[in-house]
Amino acid sequence: MCDTKTDGGGWIILQRRINGKVDFYRGWKEYRDGFGDYDIGEFYLGNENIFSLTSTGQFDLRIDLEFNSKKYFAQYEDFKVSSETGKYKLQIGNYSGNAGDSLSYRTSFSTFDRDNDINRDTNCAEHNS
Repeated sequence: MCDTKTDGGGWIILQRRINGKVDFYRGWKEYRDGFGDYDIGEFYLGNENIFSLTSTGQFDLRIDLEFNSKKYFAQYEDFKVSSETGKYKLQIGNYSGNAGDSLSYRTSFSTFDRDNDINRDTNCAEHNS
């Protein structure tokens, strides 16, 4: 799915959540392979697909949020995701936007059944989904 309008277009949509009809509390395999329903607009492209895409060139990551009818965004230069053996670790460059830099830790990907975050005492994916 492509976005041809936001900030000049040319964006590949990696994830979309609109109304909560698709459950995003899922395990490693589902996040690796992707899930959801493109027709209703709630999906996750899949970490393996994102790794394949970002390993082919230079990309920016843009995150658009809407809350209480206000729009926010975060944009990062030099976006890449490592392979599954690298735990789909997030690699990003400089931040710009008005949403705040929530990805500053640049950690490996975590799910409730595979804890790769930096907090040794708590599985953040299990508690924050």
